[in-house]
Amino acid sequence: MQTDIQPKSQTKTCSRCRQSLPVTSFGKNKARKDGLDALCRACIRSRNQEQYAKHAEKRRAYAIAYAAAHAEEKSAYNQEYRAKNASEINAYLKEWRKNNKASRSAESREVAKKRERDKYRNDPAYRARLLAARAAYREANKDKIQAANKAARKARTATAPTAEDASEEKRINRMIFKLFYYSDKGRAYYKQYRPIANASARASYGQATQAHIIHLHKWQENHCYYCNAKMTTTTVEHVIPVSRNGSGNDYNVVLACPACNFSKQDRLFGLEWLPETVHAMPRAWSPLVSVLADGVDIDRDQGILTKNGIQVCVLSSFWASERGGPNSQEIIWKYRNQGVFVFWDYEVEHHLDAVKNVLSAKWRDAERTFARKTTVEQVHLSEIRDFLTKYHMQGAGNASLCLALKDSSGRIVGAATFVEKDKQYDLSRLAFVGHVPGGMSRLLSKFGTIRKFDKPLFSYADLRFGTGAAYEKNGFARLGETGIPYGYVTPTGMKHRLAVSKMALSLMKESDFFDASLPEVAIANTNGIFRFFGVPHARFIWG
Repeated sequence: MQTDIQPKSQTKTCSRCRQSLPVTSFGKNKARKDGLDALCRACIRSRNQEQYAKHAEKRRAYAIAYAAAHAEEKSAYNQEYRAKNASEINAYLKEWRKNNKASRSAESREVAKKRERDKYRNDPAYRARLLAARAAYREANKDKIQAANKAARKARTATAPTAEDASEEKRINRMIFKLFYYSDKGRAYYKQYRPIANASARASYGQATQAHIIHLHKWQENHCYYCNAKMTTTTVEHVIPVSRNGSGNDYNVVLACPACNFSKQDRLFGLEWLPETVHAMPRAWSPLVSVLADGVDIDRDQGILTKNGIQVCVLSSFWASERGGPNSQEIIWKYRNQGVFVFWDYEVEHHLDAVKNVLSAKWRDAERTFARKTTVEQVHLSEIRDFLTKYHMQGAGNASLCLALKDSSGRIVGAATFVEKDKQYDLSRLAFVGHVPGGMSRLLSKFGTIRKFDKPLFSYADLRFGTGAAYEKNGFARLGETGIPYGYVTPTGMKHRLAVSKMALSLMKESDFFDASLPEVAIANTNGIFRFFGVPHARFIWG
């Protein structure tokens, strides 16, 4: 019978670090004469870490492929393990949450809530289990729930408006009602809506769903979409008026106070009408204002932010689609003639750091790093992906060659990515933190050293933020302007045009209708997804 090999000496010299260590510092290896590894445990660990780092991408790809190939097996194992160890897992999680309240950020909690909501919507089995658990809890805690509801009602009663306040509110509402009711539009409105008895039915008038109205109440937090006043009376408002081809679908419906709804009539918001009073910044601007409010003057009547002579406006992509709303070209060029920088609401909501970085640079209050004090390194896209996601309006994208500009501390202050094609290169992303004078020249010089400019290099400048003079200063020749680009607008945000191809539409969760014989635009429109026209870009070439 085979037995474990026992070491004769109590010490051994590691063949890597050359230290004489106790035999307990070495792992067992029956293939060796002394029964121990040649390397100590610390050196083996260090070697493994080096090998893992060297082949990180390959190992990660293998792990992803393995997980995908064994997804069902892994899921079954996890479910079985959780079922066997439910009490221990719950006790551990309860103790961890108790001891880590401070480390659980609001953002991580919101991500967890969203994950739970998505699972509740998409997993019938999970939804059934959750509803059963809730019903069981309510049944077992009736007295506790009744006591909590009673306390909440008592608290609401204590903060309810006085009889005098309530009377004044009713008087104002009656006055607004009379002003509207005796107008031509009011008579037509009530003639059309009168047969619909209750408010919930009126809210879902047209094709807008009741679920969307409930969503708007939560999203707008019972504030008017236009003037942001707290609403005591709520009306359903069509951003693009029905009389001007506006639809009754979810994407064109918001909640507004009677004053804004009745005053707007059939005019277009932003071009022909603005609220007479703005009680607070409208919702589309609030994320931007909350970050950049220091030193910013706000023209509440015109919806323009001004700082150091630079003006900023935030527009809604939904108003600028081909559904009959105002043309985005007209809006942007109207504001550009006034020297106003224009951002889409989607950019402010999802790329706030990039918007802040652009404006800080324009306002001349951003940090300043001179390129001569930096170094340029060729890196993998994974090393600068987070940087580009934060500081570029379009995120990281794909790349054939990536360059990072680092300061003396090794921090990335600029990045550029290039895409190689058959007959040309494209400078696809270029981003900096604040001001980096000479940064673009330094990155381009490094690119020339690596690729020798053996093909022409093309790039594009967003005309919302300038004419592209920086390219011309760095040796690029201006070729003109591109055509008008476009994307797609859905009730949940904007999508790139390639994300709404026929194949994508056939797989899209939001797609309830698909007919391969129809054009892409027709299928998208039928699903409430509409083409959205952007702004031309200046086109440049070098080489």
